[in-house]
Amino acid sequence: MPVRKVFLLPTDARQQKTKPTVTKKEQGIDQGKVKNNKVRTAAPGVRHRRDNGPAELDIEPVPPPDPKELGTLTKWTEEILSGGPRALISAEHKAGKLAKKFGIEIEAQWCLTTPYLTKLKIDNPRAAAYATNWRPRYLAVLSLSRSDIFACRAAKISRYTSWRHRKADPEFDQQCQMAEEHAIELLHDVTMKSAIEGECEAVYWQGIEVGHIRKVDNRLRIEMLRAHLPARFKTPGSKVEVNAGQGSNNVFIFTPEERQQLIASRQEALKRMQQERQQLIASSSGGPGAAAVPVAARP
Repeated sequence: MPVRKVFLLPTDARQQKTKPTVTKKEQGIDQGKVKNNKVRTAAPGVRHRRDNGPAELDIEPVPPPDPKELGTLTKWTEEILSGGPRALISAEHKAGKLAKKFGIEIEAQWCLTTPYLTKLKIDNPRAAAYATNWRPRYLAVLSLSRSDIFACRAAKISRYTSWRHRKADPEFDQQCQMAEEHAIELLHDVTMKSAIEGECEAVYWQGIEVGHIRKVDNRLRIEMLRAHLPARFKTPGSKVEVNAGQGSNNVFIFTPEERQQLIASRQEALKRMQQERQQLIASSSGGPGAAAVPVAARP
């Protein structure tokens, strides 16, 4: 039987090798204290990196340019779009007050009291007061977006309510049509602004806005010229005769108007051919009294 040898260390040596026991809960508390004591070195939205370069390389963000610097059209379109529907309603009220002050007759486009509302005040005053409250907001948003969904959401009504009022009140329906035309004119003005003055785009370097550049869409300019000067700037393919293919596969490309003209000329030619054939048969039958036999023209 083998003999095992056991060596006992002195008491001081055994105490040096033993480590103090620390629970996981205490470790988590200490780690949490370290995380909470960490100081943030960069503000939100600011690029954070180590200071590994000279101070001359520090770049400050460039503010966006003033709309006045970009042009007159940019200035006014930015004011209209940033003002929103509240600006349109306040401008309508201000125009009415100035007209009353200087004795000028002016008819409010979106704050007009219609005969339907006058009659509704007698039958249902609460419904008339509510309609007078939501109609200006509905028309203002409709004049900016030409969207019935957005206008109903801004006025806090259902689409059935707007449809019912437009059907029962012809004057209100006319106001809605004028608001939709205003939205189309606004779209035209914004497009014209982009075609003439261009769009301002920011230039970034490592997440920092370091400058701005003006970009112009030449395709948009061409389409605007074709829309406003169709006689000088024609649409590709209009009033141009094009032959495609070779030999027996030759195809002639033309406009719908030219197609109708070709059909009319072809029908006249067929009638003339039919008359000539009838005259020829009558002359060859042996006398003027002989009955002419009609011959169907070839389609």
